[in-house]
Amino acid sequence: MEIIIVRTSVTKAALTTMTEQQFGDMVKAVVDIDHGIMAIGGELHSDEEALLLAGCGKTHFGFCGHHRYRSLRGL
Repeated sequence: MEIIIVRTSVTKAALTTMTEQQFGDMVKAVVDIDHGIMAIGGELHSDEEALLLAGCGKTHFGFCGHHRYRSLRGL
């Protein structure tokens, strides 16, 4: 799955599609808390982090990685 950068909100339908395309029941994401953007879709959190770092040229302080599980979030 291609890593995408989200600068606004993501619909429930879009998250469901990403979840199904990536791991079936989960999608990985990294949030840049300082800039209010998120990268979704990497095999590893480090893939998403590298894309965010390339875009803003900063250190990783202010990033938060998470998993979004469909079964736990009602997606």
